[in-house]
This record gives sequence, structure tokens and C-alpha cells, in this order.
Amino acid sequence: MKTVSAETTYWSEVSGDYAPFDGYSHWERATATFDPRAVLLFAELRPCGTVTTLEAAIESICNEPRAKLQVSERDALATELERLRGRSSGASYGADDDLSPSSDAFPWRVAVAFFWLGEIGEVPAYCHLLHVGPRVESLSETDPRAHAPIPQAQGRATQGGPIMGCIDDGIGYLNTRFRATPTETRIEKLWLQTEPRAAAHDLIEPLPEMRIGQVLTKADIDAELASGISEASLYRARNDGLLPADLRRSTNHHASHGTHVLDLAAGADFEDPADALTRLPILAVQLPPAAIAETSGRKTEGYVAVALRWIATEALRLSECDGRPVIVNLSLGALAGPGDHTAFLAQWIAFEIARYERLSGGRLQVIAAYGNARLDQLVARTEVSRAAPMRLDWRVQPDDRTASFLELRAAPEAQGMRVRLTPPDARWPALTLDWLEPGEGRLLMRGDHILGAVYGTEIADLSEPDPATLPCPSMLIALAQTHRMDNAPSVPAGAWRVEVETTQDAAALVTAEVQRDDTPFGFRPRGRQSYLDAPGWLFDPELGALGAPAPGNPVTRQGTAVAFAGATTAHLWFVAAARSQTGAPDRGQSERFSAEGIIDMLARAGESPGPTLAARGADGPMTQGARAAGVLTGSVARFAGTSVAAPRVARALAQLWLASGAPGDPEADLAAILAATPPLPGPDTRTGRGVMLDYPHSLRA
Repeated sequence: MKTVSAETTYWSEVSGDYAPFDGYSHWERATATFDPRAVLLFAELRPCGTVTTLEAAIESICNEPRAKLQVSERDALATELERLRGRSSGASYGADDDLSPSSDAFPWRVAVAFFWLGEIGEVPAYCHLLHVGPRVESLSETDPRAHAPIPQAQGRATQGGPIMGCIDDGIGYLNTRFRATPTETRIEKLWLQTEPRAAAHDLIEPLPEMRIGQVLTKADIDAELASGISEASLYRARNDGLLPADLRRSTNHHASHGTHVLDLAAGADFEDPADALTRLPILAVQLPPAAIAETSGRKTEGYVAVALRWIATEALRLSECDGRPVIVNLSLGALAGPGDHTAFLAQWIAFEIARYERLSGGRLQVIAAYGNARLDQLVARTEVSRAAPMRLDWRVQPDDRTASFLELRAAPEAQGMRVRLTPPDARWPALTLDWLEPGEGRLLMRGDHILGAVYGTEIADLSEPDPATLPCPSMLIALAQTHRMDNAPSVPAGAWRVEVETTQDAAALVTAEVQRDDTPFGFRPRGRQSYLDAPGWLFDPELGALGAPAPGNPVTRQGTAVAFAGATTAHLWFVAAARSQTGAPDRGQSERFSAEGIIDMLARAGESPGPTLAARGADGPMTQGARAAGVLTGSVARFAGTSVAAPRVARALAQLWLASGAPGDPEADLAAILAATPPLPGPDTRTGRGVMLDYPHSLRA
């Protein structure tokens, strides 16, 4: 680490404007070695100025030259226009999950995702920003093939089984577990969601529509299966055309998270006539390596959101809008964000569920992993008053080659709040300031290098139509790497003291959340996880070691679920990890690492009280993880965690719908899945309504 003296390191104000909730995006752009060309934006269309109708808003965003939309996004918006014109002629469309009252001009809510070529402040006023996603260097259309339009909805439900969806990393799409016959895949479409290299295509000018990466159709995959070339060679050739050599190519390796998860959710043996899942089509999205390697979830959220929209749109196209149900497994997540019902991904998933029902009359069910961060000391919460400030040590690890992030969040009614940040090295300047307003910021500078930042941000409840509703004030603290391979300066590792105090006698709830910064399985070591510390620890009998927060210690294990766990829609289930109790195999108990909800007096409104249910996160007490398919046909691998439990529930739900012929009420479906262990009357903070100990899977998996 290069030593930096106090005389050359200083705090300065952020110059220029940035969106009120755009701290992450500002940090990315300020610290980038290149100027990112475009930023992924998510917005809700609202009346403004001359744009007074939903039809006009849709046409305007489609014709905006600086907004680049994917083909599937344009198709979905075209279908929305059909519904609007049908409504004007007397047809009725609507969804129970719509999040706000309708009007004649805007009868339902429409959200759009697009890449913006310009400053965020120049986004049209009729686009109400919901989220600022990751910035990208280039936009290239690599798959400009013809596509079938989405047909008009028929308003009838199909008796066929559900369409299975999966959003993950490294999808081994040639594996026999995803075939209907030896040379025919069940995967209808696969989006390899990644930035292509320039040599991968011959296009010079960007098209009006754009995609990131490449979409493989069923015909493409079937052609590869019939080619006689080995799976490993086909994966290598595909990855050579899409990914630079310095990025991880998950399907070049023995095991990948996405192949394992998709096998647990929808893998089947086509030689077994009794395996009903062989009849179910699959839509899958392979996330880009950057979205997986950047474990804070900052990049993951945006790519997951557009992936879910793509799956829902392709399901409409595949089923001809006949109401066929869709089950999407999402075994990914992050802590970034408010952690309640106002989180961007929570509201975006609700948008997609309502939209799919509105356009097809069918049910979109998302099964998500609840998280594995219970023991990682990433969350702290306490009530702050004049007599009781919050004091934490944010322990930033040495040899961390990625940035670290800490989010501070206060109650909307909080007043007189002040924050102090003290580096572990006394030669570095401390920072004391009043709680920043949205759009304000401070930068830790040395010359032209930005080594840290503090941003004022806010998260508003986008589902609340009352504009007088107070947003939740928040701040983002970002620190650069503690180790660099070049000669650029880095920040000191150690305990960065974070203090929050107030001039008011009345107590106000304050939470602190560290974002994930470790290195995921199979990736080159870069990030090292920072964590929170404070005095007061007790012996934990579950761990057999010192590690349980004592009373008065602000560090907590509650509220450690994924950021969108506060979602309120009944069509989004969160799954925790559990295991059988020793000596009582018919009874389940939560895994130690599985995230915990919060129901005590320190819970904010809208936070998750616990998962929907729990399922096995491993095969048994003497095995490490769950056994399922590796990348290549015939290989197996083991992974553990809530990301294993979620696809087991997705599979059980698919089998339930196949047996019954159609989806039931979400509560009835939950009761049926937990038939062996009757649901609890209320949610448990760690196991939800009960534990699904059965784990249906093919014998050959």
C-alpha cells in the first residue's frame, strides 16, 4: 500500500449534480478509467407537459433518440399500445397487483428499462426515474435476427404446465438435464447477457434496438447438439466470441452456479417417461461475469431486472399470451438499498408480475433465495438520541482490490443528525458533517485520485401515490481499494470509525449496512469482505464460539435478508435454508448462515419479518451442499445455501401445478407444498411458514 500523508489528502465537495439516489453511479463514473458511454435506467411513465396520455408516453420513449431499448422491450411496449387501443374500444384489462389507482389517461402503470446516451439530468420529464443501473462502455447489437411479435391476448388459461425461468451465472445449456430428446433441447431461448467484443459482429452503427450479449434460440441449441462437437468445445467457442480472456467463463469449468440451480429447479431425465418436467419449456438468462464478480449487487440488480422483463416478454411470445403460468428462480441477491418494500427490485418484480397478468391473464411466480448473510456482521441498527449515539468500527480488510460501501439510513422524522468518519490512520483527515441532503456529497481526494466519497441519497416509496410521503434519508460511504497493483494511492485498511449522533432528545432509528465485497466461487480473488464491529459479544451455542451480539451491541443478525425481501406481492416467495434436526429427521431447523428477518421494535416499516418458507440448503448433515448437475453432461457438483433451497421450492411448485393442472391460490399452493409440515400461523424470522424437507429431484441428478 502506498502511504499517503495528511497534507496531500483532503475532503472536497462534489462538483456538479447527480441524481438524488445516484451515489453508486457517480462513484463508478468518477473512478472509472474510461468515460462510460451509457447508463441503464429504469423509469415509470407519468404524465408531464405535453405528454398527457400513456399512449403518448410510450410512443415518445420509443422515438427518443438517446434512449436505446432492447427488442423485447419494444415488443412489450407495442403490446401495451394494443391493450390501450383495445381498452378505448371497450375491452377491459387490469391486474390485481397494480400498485396505484388508475386514471383515464394512465389506466395502469408502465415501467420501462432503457440505456440512456446522455446526462441523467436530461432524461425526459415524463420518465420518472425508479433506479439508476450500471454504466456500460458500449452498446452493440449482436443478434439482429427476425422475431415474432407478441400476439394479442386471448384471455384464456392454458392447461399445460408452467414455463420454467432461471436467472443466474453460467448456464450449461447443452447438458442432457435440459433436453427433451438426445438432440432436442427444452430451452426455448437463452440470453447470454454480456458485453460482446468488437470483433464478434460486423455492425458499425448501433441499431434502434439493442441487446447486451447474444440470444440463442431452440434452433441454435439443437444445431449445436446435432453437430457432433463436444460440449466443452462448443462452450469454449461460444465464450471466445463473447468474453474477453480476462473475464471468468463459467461454462469452461467443471461446475457453475447457474447449471446447478437450473438442474435443481427444472432438470429432468428425458429417458424417464415418469419425469413430468421433461414437458416443461425453459427460458434462461446467463448474467454477465461483471454482475456476478461485483458482489455488492450494484450491477446485479439492473441486469436481473432486465432479465426478468425479458423472460416475461418471451413467455408472452412463447405462450401466445394464453395465460400459461411462469415460474422464475432467482438465486441471487444483494444488501444494497433500503431493505424494505421500497427497494427497487421489490417494486420492479411487482411491476412484472402485474404486467404479465395484465397482458396474458396468467400467473408469474418468482422464487427467490432469502440470503446467506446472517453471520457476516454486515448490519447494525439502534435508536440514536442526544444521550445515545451510534458508534461502529467499519473494518476494511487489507489486500482488498475492490471498493467498499456502507449505507446509513435514518427514520424519515429524524432531525439534527450528524455523521463523523475517522480513518484508522491518524495521518488521514477525518470528516464531520451534518446529514447530507440528496444530491450533496464529499470526495476524499489526493491530487486527481478519488479515494473515498460520502453521498446524500434518498429512497422514496414509489408505490405511494401521496407526494407528501416523506422519503427515507440515507447516505452512502464509499472507499477505494486498500491495495492496488499500480502506483496509484489506496486507502488504509483497518477500523474506520463511523459515529452518528443527533442534537435531539427524541430517539430515531438508524441502520448501517455494509455491501458484499467478497470474491464469489470460481472468480479471481479481488474483493475481501469488510464488516461491522462494536463492543459486546456473547457465546453462541449454535456456533459453539463467541459471536452472538450482546444486548446493547448495535451489530445485529436481524434484517440480513436480500435487499428486496420486503416485497409485498404474494407471487414472490423467499426461501431460507434449513436442515433436519438431529434425531428428528421429520422436523426442520434453520441453517446457521441463513438470513433472518426482523419483527422487533427496531424494525422499519416494510422490512421483511422473515422468509416465506424454508427448504433444504444441503443434502444432509454429513454432506457438503446439494448434489446436482455440473456443466458437462454426466458431471455433478455440490453447492450449498439459500440459492440451493430456492430452486427446490420452484421444482416442487412446478410439480404441484402439473399434478393439479393449473396454479392455485398462493396460500393454497404454499399449504400444499408444506403438507408434510403444516404451515405455521405466522412467519418465523428464520423459517417463515414452515420447512419443506422433501426435495423432489430426478434420480440421475
